[in-house]
Amino acid sequence: MAFVGLCGFSSPRTIYIGAAYFDRLLNWWATESDQIALTYLTSALTLLAERRNAEAIWNVAKSRPPGPLHYHLLTKLTAFHSVGEDAKKAILDYLYSDSLMPGDLDVISSIDDGRIQRWFEESAPNSHASRIRTNAARVVQRRKRRGGIPYAKSGPEVHKEIFSTEVDAAKFASTIDTIAEKIGIPVSDLHMFAQSIRDADWTGGPTLLFGVMAA
Repeated sequence: MAFVGLCGFSSPRTIYIGAAYFDRLLNWWATESDQIALTYLTSALTLLAERRNAEAIWNVAKSRPPGPLHYHLLTKLTAFHSVGEDAKKAILDYLYSDSLMPGDLDVISSIDDGRIQRWFEESAPNSHASRIRTNAARVVQRRKRRGGIPYAKSGPEVHKEIFSTEVDAAKFASTIDTIAEKIGIPVSDLHMFAQSIRDADWTGGPTLLFGVMAA
C-alpha cells in the first residue's frame, strides 16, 4: 500500500525586511492612499505576517479603509490565534456587504470556518451580482473535486519515500499516469486534483513536488 503526497507552489518570492523596517512599512501602509503603492505594501505585509506581528498588523488593518489585497491580508491573519477570530468577523461582514469583489473569493474560500463556507454554499448563489455567483460556484465545485484527497499538515517521512520528482503542473496528469502504471496505485482522485490545478488562478507557472510514500 502507498499514499501520494503533493505540494503546490507558485513562482518563488522571498522578502526579507529587518524588524526596524517592518515598523516603517506598517506605518507607511497605515497612511498610504495611492492604490498602486497600497497593492505592493499590502502584498509585502501579507508575506511578512506571522504570529509575533499579527496584532500590530490587525490594529492598523481594522482602522484603515480596505484597499487592494486587503482581504488577502486578513485571510492570512485568520491563521493566528491572537487576531484570527476578529479577522474572520471582518471577512464575514465583507462577504455580506455591497462592496464584495469577486476576485477576493478564491483566497477567502481557503479559510477553515463553517460560517464562511456556508456563505459560499447558501448565500452566494442568491447574490444579485452574476460574477459573485459564478466565482462562488466555481470555488464550491473546486472544493468538491479536491474532497477525495487527504491533505497533510506536516511534511512526509522521508525515510518512507519510494519515489519523488518535480514536475510542471501542465505535465502532472501524464506523470501520475506513468508512475501509477509502474507501481500500481489508483489515480482517479489525482486526476481531479490535476483538473483543479488547471482551473486555479496561479501567479506564474505552478510546480508540483510529487512523491509516493510507503504507508
